[in-house]
Amino acid sequence: MDNKMMIILEDIKSLVKVNIEGQKAFEERFETRLSNIENEMWSDLIAREYGRMRMDIELLKEEVSFLSQNA
Repeated sequence: MDNKMMIILEDIKSLVKVNIEGQKAFEERFETRLSNIENEMWSDLIAREYGRMRMDIELLKEEVSFLSQNA
């Protein structure tokens, strides 16, 4: 009976080990995907802000041009 218990315990040990390795792999993939999503979000945010700043600069140029023509 001791031999059977040892075999069962070894099976349980190997199943737990596989489960832990699978969980670690899942967490790594999840973190990578999360990082990619966060990077895509930051890139989009930066692009939008850059576009807004360019529009503000163009408006300021027009205002300066208008004011210098009227001065």
